[in-house]
Amino acid sequence: MFIKEIPEKLGVQSEKIINYINYMEKYNNCMHSFMLLRHNKIIAEGYWKPFTKNTKHRMYSITKTFVSTAIGLLYDEGMLSLEDKIINFFPERVEKKRVHPYVTEMTIRDLLIMATPFSQQTYKGSDMDWIDTFFTSSPSHPAGTIFNYDTSGTYILNVIVERMTGKLLMDYMYDRLLRHMNFSKDIKCIKSPEGHSWGGSGLIAKTIDVAKLATLYLNKGKWNGKQLLSEKYISEATKKQIDNNPNGENNIYNAGYGFQIWLLPNGDYSFIGMGNQLAICLPRKDMVFVCTADS
Repeated sequence: MFIKEIPEKLGVQSEKIINYINYMEKYNNCMHSFMLLRHNKIIAEGYWKPFTKNTKHRMYSITKTFVSTAIGLLYDEGMLSLEDKIINFFPERVEKKRVHPYVTEMTIRDLLIMATPFSQQTYKGSDMDWIDTFFTSSPSHPAGTIFNYDTSGTYILNVIVERMTGKLLMDYMYDRLLRHMNFSKDIKCIKSPEGHSWGGSGLIAKTIDVAKLATLYLNKGKWNGKQLLSEKYISEATKKQIDNNPNGENNIYNAGYGFQIWLLPNGDYSFIGMGNQLAICLPRKDMVFVCTADS
């Protein structure tokens, strides 16, 4: 478990944290929780009623970073390559002979960096077979060339994890990684219509669980001195793999994209979910900020 420490002992002014809380409340921002860590210690945390530290919360697209982490574990074990073609994990699709060449050339890396060949998400809420929509939708460009935020690509990565391990995403991750970090035992993921975990958006976990994954990344894959995820994979996951700002917009989240991770200016990066579920990692300051919200 994380140790709690007085902010001033780690170079942070308590007054600034109080100012942040007052600012959120002044503008009625719909916050649910926040946690601030420095040097692997909790220096502040808070929960707005009815939420508590034991509340399991929908993390939405922060789930994507968990899927990327699972891919990293398989990569570390030599079970897959980032250059493996997606179609190789779905041989039954080849037999149907209706897969576009842009789709057959798509790789694990292409999906990790949000560079599918599609211009929009391939499945809709009414679809009952999300895998089928991915392989039968019409692509608009070669994979790996254009950033387009596409949850269906993350979902397919999740399905690959579950096909290779024979376990649901969070069961595999708990056995392989999360139990070593004392994650919540009842961490889970909402399922898709065909029974796979909703790897793009379905994670339900506690605030501290997200803080632990962010800390693992900030510590380059080490936890209590043990290398749980390779430094090589984390280095690739947290550096710019693709330009996500073709129009030159002045947006904090347009500094590039890694492996299901948003890059920020000055070498910082973030896990982001709808409604401002956030884990912001600041390597130069050795700090992590996590929050849940509906804002």
